[in-house]
Amino acid sequence: MQEIRLSNIVARPHLEHFTSNKLHQCLHGGRAGYKSSRNALKIALKTLEDPNCEVIVIRQDYSD
Repeated sequence: MQEIRLSNIVARPHLEHFTSNKLHQCLHGGRAGYKSSRNALKIALKTLEDPNCEVIVIRQDYSD
């Protein structure tokens, strides 16, 4: 099995928050900030670690 290091996948600005166990997190920043990719990886990792894990993702709608 190939070893994958999260530090090679997650963008540096989000790595500190990626390893956080804080329940609620609001990420701010512009487009192309890797926020969605970071969240997708964290959700996948948490659901693999805990089969009873439940996830809710709320996105703010910026359309006018």
